[in-house]
Amino acid sequence: MKSVIDASTVLAVCRQEPGANEARYKMRHGLITTVNLSEVFQKSMEHGKLPLAQAIIQTAGLNVVEFNEELALRAAELAAQTKKHAMSLADRACLALGITEQLPVITGDRKWLELSVGVKVEMFRPGVN
Repeated sequence: MKSVIDASTVLAVCRQEPGANEARYKMRHGLITTVNLSEVFQKSMEHGKLPLAQAIIQTAGLNVVEFNEELALRAAELAAQTKKHAMSLADRACLALGITEQLPVITGDRKWLELSVGVKVEMFRPGVN
């Protein structure tokens, strides 16, 4: 099933964190916003793993979705609903794409499970669903 991928999912594979195998499986042919892709690139550069991150994105067949005006507005609207969870712009961009495309979002961030914003959240980390 197609889904929207949070930066934490790609980074978990890149860093071989717990749940990396599940993350690798869940992100195949998913969608990722340009905002989340930028976060992946930035954090990968900090750890000298940009080429690996790029290879993971290519191998997974991720489809990069432009953060356009519609997604920007939806992400802005989510700010009030997600304020108590301290959601970043990248987090809200991911959620906005999931809502727009009516697809589940995949993340490793447990605080997303507490959200009620009209999108299904799936975790890739062990023991969390």
